Amino acid sequence: MIAWHAYGAEADIPLIALHGIGSSGAGFAAFAAATKRRVLAWDMPGYGASDEAEIGDLATLAQALLAAVPDRFDLLGHSLGCLIAGRAAALAPTRVRRVTFAAPALGHGVAPPGLSRAAQARIGIPDIAAFAAARAPRLLARPNGAALAQVTAQMAALRAPGHEAAARLLSAGDLLADARRLTMPADVIVGAGDVITPPKAARALYAALPVKGAYTELPDTGHALTAEAPRALAAALMMETT
Repeated sequence: MIAWHAYGAEADIPLIALHGIGSSGAGFAAFAAATKRRVLAWDMPGYGASDEAEIGDLATLAQALLAAVPDRFDLLGHSLGCLIAGRAAALAPTRVRRVTFAAPALGHGVAPPGLSRAAQARIGIPDIAAFAAARAPRLLARPNGAALAQVTAQMAALRAPGHEAAARLLSAGDLLADARRLTMPADVIVGAGDVITPPKAARALYAALPVKGAYTELPDTGHALTAEAPRALAAALMMETT
């Protein structure tokens, strides 16, 4: 079972939101309130209230997503969620009206069963709470206050099977390859202070897009856009899609 967080009133064209490796669909609440749109945010299999039955590779997750959402939608990926968004958009070009990549993780392009060094570091973490406390500040340009508390709490709630499966997705993913196949308008948004998926990587993704939407760098913002700058993210997305 895949769990969903539904925000806003019913609409013909919802925005499907896909979270990153250290978050869940609940992390889009403040962003959704700022957009005034219908936002449907999943808990990726193995995360939040979703069970682990549908954990799989990138193609499996993209197909599971497409089977669970309306026939026509806009798509927003954040961080790792961009890998799934890119694959889903490539598989269903007539169903995805527009795709936005926020703080995009490009993937490491390591063929399974190999694992990148960064992915290996996420396997077998003995203390998730300690990992979250150490990792969360790096996701923010201003690591304090409510944003830091939110990011730390979300990461501390990770479950090992889902987190390790996501690490394997990150290791194997190649967003640039999927991006080159897209036929719908695509936007890229990144925090100017993002040290996890820096603007250089976001610009490489934007350059690969066949149908370019807008490219936006949010000042004084790090990787965790939905926690640190939900209103700025919403404003950028609304500006790009009007």
